[in-house]
Amino acid sequence: IKLARFRPKSFLNPYDVNISESDVVIDIGGINYHDKSLKANLRNLIRHSTFIRHKAKLIFFTQDFGPAYKYTTKIIAKYIYQNSALIFMRSTQSKVFMEGLIGSQDKICGPYPDCTLKLSPSFNSPTNKLPKNYIVLAPSAIMFNEYGEEYLNEFVDVALGYNENCTSLVLVHNFTSNGNTSDLKVC
Repeated sequence: IKLARFRPKSFLNPYDVNISESDVVIDIGGINYHDKSLKANLRNLIRHSTFIRHKAKLIFFTQDFGPAYKYTTKIIAKYIYQNSALIFMRSTQSKVFMEGLIGSQDKICGPYPDCTLKLSPSFNSPTNKLPKNYIVLAPSAIMFNEYGEEYLNEFVDVALGYNENCTSLVLVHNFTSNGNTSDLKVC
């Protein structure tokens, strides 16, 4: 795994690492291209086109796509997504929209409600000891805003359902507010 610093003002070389066609780049950035900001779309174009130019395999674990109705958004997104290796979509609506945008169904996967990458628990150390069997649960302010107490009750039921075989760890995923709450408040 390579850790790189992104410098968007350096258009032709925005990363401080060498990129080759044997690299696999996984973008978990959420919604990358939308009509809200041309500046954000151009920044993401710089970010992603670097990997495409160097023939790295670019994989997206995206959230819902869009809204993308502006011509500039569609052109930029189409170029990037057509040249990616795989795209994991979160909803049927976004998957259908993406298929219409890039005209390919082979590289679009899903819909999957959410995607998580599991890495080895490097958090383990003599002072931070994770239990042998654990499950990470990440409460969502978006889901709480949609379903309220019903969501919290279901979340607790899921956590208790795993209690016999695993230790449930609650992860604060995002500290920014979403509506009248935040992931931190939901946790």
